[in-house]
Amino acid sequence: MFKQLREAGRAELISKRELPLAVLPSNVWVHTLFAELTEKQQDALLDAHRYGYYNSPRKVGTEDVAKAAGVSRSTYEEHLRKAENRVMDAIIPYLQLYARGKKSPQSQPLKGTVTAVDGTEA
Repeated sequence: MFKQLREAGRAELISKRELPLAVLPSNVWVHTLFAELTEKQQDALLDAHRYGYYNSPRKVGTEDVAKAAGVSRSTYEEHLRKAENRVMDAIIPYLQLYARGKKSPQSQPLKGTVTAVDGTEA
């Protein structure tokens, strides 16, 4: 949120405190999560969901969704992968806030940190 404020003009952080996520207006969530998606990336996510790509067990693959969307598999996969990456990058800070109550901040890896199965940094 602070990053978005800085983009709008000069911003200075005077104090901060932890707030429950429920106090944030829903339009902040929607804008933060989806504003970076292109129209093609939005369509790729919506089509994946519409055709059951995210169902478990998965009964359709990217080839099926791409065919229904009228694009090549490789093009569709590129749009979907970029969309998933952008949504994940946007949602992780919120997940970290949510999880903070259950885990110590030290146990949460920083972006780009790879942790091995045994818990050591790889």
